Amino acid sequence: LADAAVHPKILESVALDFARKGKKKPKKAAFSTKTIGKELMHFATEANPFGRAIVEKKAREAVDKNTKGFYPAAYKALEAVFAAFDRKFEKGLELEAKLFAELAFTRESKSLIHLFHATTAAKRNPYAEAGKKEFGDSAPDLIGVVGSGFMGAGIATVFADKDVRVMLSDPNKDSTKRAMAGAYKYFMKKVKRGRLKPFELQTKLAHISPGANMQGFASADIVIEAVFEDLGLKQEILSQAESHAHPRQVFASNTSALPISRIAAKAKNPERVLGMHFFSPVEKMPLLEIVVTDKTADWAADRAFRAGLKMGKQIIVVKDSPGFYTTRALAFFLAEASLLLEEGSNIEEIDQALTDFGFPVGPITLMDEVGIDVGIHVLDEMRDAFPERVKLPHGLDAIQKSGRLGRKNGKGFFTYEDGEKVGPDESIYELMGEDKRTYKFVPAEDIADRCVFIFVNETIRCLEEGVLNHAYDGDI
Repeated sequence: LADAAVHPKILESVALDFARKGKKKPKKAAFSTKTIGKELMHFATEANPFGRAIVEKKAREAVDKNTKGFYPAAYKALEAVFAAFDRKFEKGLELEAKLFAELAFTRESKSLIHLFHATTAAKRNPYAEAGKKEFGDSAPDLIGVVGSGFMGAGIATVFADKDVRVMLSDPNKDSTKRAMAGAYKYFMKKVKRGRLKPFELQTKLAHISPGANMQGFASADIVIEAVFEDLGLKQEILSQAESHAHPRQVFASNTSALPISRIAAKAKNPERVLGMHFFSPVEKMPLLEIVVTDKTADWAADRAFRAGLKMGKQIIVVKDSPGFYTTRALAFFLAEASLLLEEGSNIEEIDQALTDFGFPVGPITLMDEVGIDVGIHVLDEMRDAFPERVKLPHGLDAIQKSGRLGRKNGKGFFTYEDGEKVGPDESIYELMGEDKRTYKFVPAEDIADRCVFIFVNETIRCLEEGVLNHAYDGDI
């Protein structure tokens, strides 16, 4: 973009010299085996129709794998590239315009435009004014995380990645070591991919200060607890945090199902308590569900919102209730899938029906991923909250008692080898139901309808009850 940097007094003379000399001719590349290799590769692929056909086939296979056929734009893009390869430039542009017009009025186009408007609307901080009165434009820059398990470690890692200082507390030293090892692995992967310079790795890790207790948490802007779903334990941690907290410290629970009002029932300052529900794995899942109670102060919600933005999360704000929005709707979805399993459908049939419908993973796989113990705990909470509408199969208790936790202990609805899923565990079927379970074929369309319709119905209930502030939040 610039040929030289010179003093203003000699700018004109130097510019004239450049103009007289003209543009330098590029040097001809020297002969080498490397250039020969590139030319041969070009001839074998792009330069002949047979090679292009192979490239197109491989490209379509990659698109099939990544989109599962749900995004027609990727296929149209491939068509534009390969069909226009031997055409004149003007004809290629005409083809692109035709294909674009075909895509512009599809259901997928309308849905993606709707999703764009939804995500754009969700970026607006509804508590910005209240936060600005208390803190100006400053965002939280010191976070305390209690619990260094899978979720706590992920929360700390993402904050550190965004150059936010984190204090990580857990009395289990082995758990903390695993958390730090996980953070190192996360940042090392970025180094190998060229997204992080080697010297920056240690800088990122230095943002995390591990410890066995909550010493130093008094100065944190936000304290996030990420411990097991035990109400008494969460209340105890809240009490410890409040005993040393400064007047503007926010306490956030990462609970996935327990109402925040119950956690804050014994709090000295319930206006500073809210929920920050992250999703696993925190490093990859973009959504953050902020849960506010009737007592939560607007400035406290603003602190949580700004912290979420700093992490790069897509945020929705919901009202406090059992399971909030995401867990509540998902619990009904998983419960229905479990009933289908008890009634006689096979694991792979249920998962396949839902992935063919458009879900990234099937409900049975999802139970293994989040942890069978966590999943059953959530389902029990939802049954207690909505006993007239939540029905659970009898076999879930037997599955939990058999020691199955899912992927995290290599034993769940599926079998695992070296951490990789192999296939359904056939012994699961023996545990399902009070009577001997027999296989029953259910059409994939019926499986999808049962699981999706109950999910949609519960989403509408959340909107009607005011748990969701806007339909956009539910769509996100």
